[in-house]
Amino acid sequence: DVVVELVNVLYSSAAHDNSLSVYDVPGKHSPDDWIEIRHSLSLLPGVEIVTAQQKAAAYSTVYQLRTFLIYTGIAALAALVGAIVYSTYLSSRELRRLSSILGGISRPEHFEKRVAVTGPRELQTLGATFNTMLETLQQTTTSRSYLDNILNSLNELLLVTSSGGEIVTLNLEAERFLASRDLTKNTNIATAIRADRYGNGQDPWDFLRVTGGLRYLEGIYEYEHAQPKALLWTKSSVQDEDGLETGVVYVASDITERMQMEQMKTEFVSTVSHELRTPLTSILGSIKLVQSGAAGEVSEKSSGLLEIAHNNSERLVRLINDILDIQKIEAGQLDVERKPLEVCTQIKQAVTANAAYAEQYDVHFRITKPDREVWIQVDSHRLDQILTNLLSNAAKFSDAGGEILITIGCDDGAVTISVADTGVGIPKKHQHAIFEKFKQVDASDSRIKGGTGLGLAITQNLVSMMDGEIWFDSASGKGTTFHVRFPEISAGLV
Repeated sequence: DVVVELVNVLYSSAAHDNSLSVYDVPGKHSPDDWIEIRHSLSLLPGVEIVTAQQKAAAYSTVYQLRTFLIYTGIAALAALVGAIVYSTYLSSRELRRLSSILGGISRPEHFEKRVAVTGPRELQTLGATFNTMLETLQQTTTSRSYLDNILNSLNELLLVTSSGGEIVTLNLEAERFLASRDLTKNTNIATAIRADRYGNGQDPWDFLRVTGGLRYLEGIYEYEHAQPKALLWTKSSVQDEDGLETGVVYVASDITERMQMEQMKTEFVSTVSHELRTPLTSILGSIKLVQSGAAGEVSEKSSGLLEIAHNNSERLVRLINDILDIQKIEAGQLDVERKPLEVCTQIKQAVTANAAYAEQYDVHFRITKPDREVWIQVDSHRLDQILTNLLSNAAKFSDAGGEILITIGCDDGAVTISVADTGVGIPKKHQHAIFEKFKQVDASDSRIKGGTGLGLAITQNLVSMMDGEIWFDSASGKGTTFHVRFPEISAGLV
């Protein structure tokens, strides 16, 4: 199919079309079926080599290559589509398995399941992440369940509120209590712990406020066809990492039985005290008559015995009076009649009244007072009781030959009465309980010095009832100073 032929060109190529038609074979091919290529020969000017090739033969390779590429492309596309379909099938299968497993762990008892993904690396990574999450969730749920079991096993009521006072968490005992009060979750704590009666004369709203300072409150809850229940509520703040208050934890203990026992004890002590006071007063009066010689001359030996009996009778009377006073204070039945009173005069009288008592311990009193009259509004009898308790304590616990300094100071519209002794001081470990009932710094001192352990408790309550303050400064081996402060009033108001 290729024709190569040399032709002498007898005329100028510029003047004539040099197309060849020598390969025009009639009946076989037309010139359009050929491709000619001309090559000039540098050695033979005017001579050209003409190469001709059939188009079908020239393009057959191109046609074959194009056909190959077309079929190869189709095959590659089909393979790619197949791979994508298969990968999608595998991924969807693993995702369905993953979804099935995750759907089955909606309850805590299924948290032990784990995801096993065998598909692509991305899905395996996703499965490993889910397994880590499941493990963490299982541990958290186990810890929460353990904590819930602990809280629900408590006999105390426990409620946790938001910063606004709404109940957000409560244990089983609290749920029972709230159910009996017809209350549910998200109820405000002010409604939840409302009581029929509150103890200690305290304002419950001070306790219920999230930022309130009161930490303890007794409440009496009375139900129809049920015995009253007494609860002691305590509260503590919940704070975040920045120290901001985010809520409050309230805990209530049932103190019904304890209060009943205390009531029985109080009634018993009150009865015994009243029954003892009458015969003791009679005994003490009789001893005084005998000592005065009304029943005849008293021998020196009998006088000593009578003195012992007189001192112990007075001690018993003081004990009974103190017990009755503390009971009246706790019951809110102690009467306080406040009137204007000149402090310096009252203190002089108290010092005179307790001078003989101080002589027993070889100590004496000294008063430091301002140059003017100082007035306060208190009950004179109760102030005398306060001064007597402080002066007698100072005398008992001072070293022999010591001096007890009573100072009257005025500053910032208040009057401060200070009683400083020269005793051994109050050890730091006992200072927190010094105003509690029946508390003594040392039991041996109680036996040697005498005392009921009620004096300071009564003093603190009396000072508080008359809008005053009481505190002390003490160091072991350096003595103790008690301070009592009352608001000062103008002499013009007397």
